[in-house]
Amino acid sequence: MSYSNNKRIALSSYLIEEDDPYGFITINLDIPISDIDEGFIDSDIESSNLVPILKELGIIKESYGFIPYNYGTYEYVKFDLNKLKEYDKKGVEEYIKIANKNSKSILLGNENFDLKI
Repeated sequence: MSYSNNKRIALSSYLIEEDDPYGFITINLDIPISDIDEGFIDSDIESSNLVPILKELGIIKESYGFIPYNYGTYEYVKFDLNKLKEYDKKGVEEYIKIANKNSKSILLGNENFDLKI
């Protein structure tokens, strides 16, 4: 549920009918974020119908717009960890533990954070 190098939130999707991983929803960019429940949507997944579904379900709580980075453009979003917890309780709880220990590296300098859900 987190990237190993900076411990940011990592979301992937899974095809239940085929019992097969579909792909990452998030992409790990070296751009500062404001909070540990924020991240960037992989532009490869952006072209699917998955992002509107995540917004409709409330998993993506807010979009801050699109950020150009290298040769791509990525949507910068805030996730609702409470809503996400309904789908992956264990993953969210593990991420919160990791995030509370590593908030400085996640936020790239902003370490005043203590998340509880």
